[in-house]
Amino acid sequence: MDEGIAPARLIPPGFADTIASVRQLQDLQRQVLVNPGLNLLAAYRIPDMVSWAADFQAAMNAYTEPLRLQLLQIQKAIAEVTAPYETMADSFRAWIAKMVEPIAAASAVEFGVRARSLRETARKHDAALADMGWWFPRAMYHEDFLRIGQLAVERKRLSVRQEMTKLARGPLLRDLGESWMDAESFKNRRRFILDGIKDHRDGRYRVSIPTLLPLIEGIAIEEFKPKSTDANPKDALAIASAIDIDTVIVDVAIHLYGNIDFSTVQPTSRELNRHFVLHGRSTGYGTEYNSARVLFMLDQIHARVIAKQKVLTQKAS
Repeated sequence: MDEGIAPARLIPPGFADTIASVRQLQDLQRQVLVNPGLNLLAAYRIPDMVSWAADFQAAMNAYTEPLRLQLLQIQKAIAEVTAPYETMADSFRAWIAKMVEPIAAASAVEFGVRARSLRETARKHDAALADMGWWFPRAMYHEDFLRIGQLAVERKRLSVRQEMTKLARGPLLRDLGESWMDAESFKNRRRFILDGIKDHRDGRYRVSIPTLLPLIEGIAIEEFKPKSTDANPKDALAIASAIDIDTVIVDVAIHLYGNIDFSTVQPTSRELNRHFVLHGRSTGYGTEYNSARVLFMLDQIHARVIAKQKVLTQKAS
């Protein structure tokens, strides 16, 4: 405590009697502890307590009222000081908006141009890959799609085959089968799918291909042309392609399910055709890249099934 300030000045007016009353009450409490039989009413009359409480409240009001008024003055002073800065802040925000608006507009235009360019690039890559009998898995990294798609555009067939078969050996394949199980039609064929993927990973392509190939038509017809008696899934695949106006599925139908003249194809041909394989006319189909193509085709079908589910959900809501 600053010795230059008299102790009496630290006690607000009216508090001296209050402090004395508090001490008197403390003395009374000690007496009760020592002598529980003490008559409180006789020792400290109720009217005296009421009077003391009133005095205490009056003293508190007298002490706090100046503080309240002082606080109001401080708030008013702060408002007066900050008002010009709030005006400046509003002006600054308006200036920033004016500066940013043309930049944002230009960025939006540039973004639109880039988005169209990317869509056009993706379309070209998809078409070039499909022309080689490949269908890009939807879970693939965009960088891989751009790289391998560009190889397809440049007609580097061997490089495309090597890159795509490499993808089917990597971590993508480990998660691919399980990721399909969110669709009921795939989940119902879970054992076949997982067996086929395992055979592919074990290099048993003559087993993985005939295991997985029939699933394409089964799932396609079940999802897009249910209760159909069609033996060929081309119509169902055409319906699937219409969901997102994508020609990839149509290209698949042409490659895998097009009519084939058995007399014109050697049994040792490595061509991947559903009729040629499942009618037992081919002995050369069991290659790694053909097995990878079937896996990636199933992935394309799965993407269309999920797209169909989203459309149905939106219509229901």
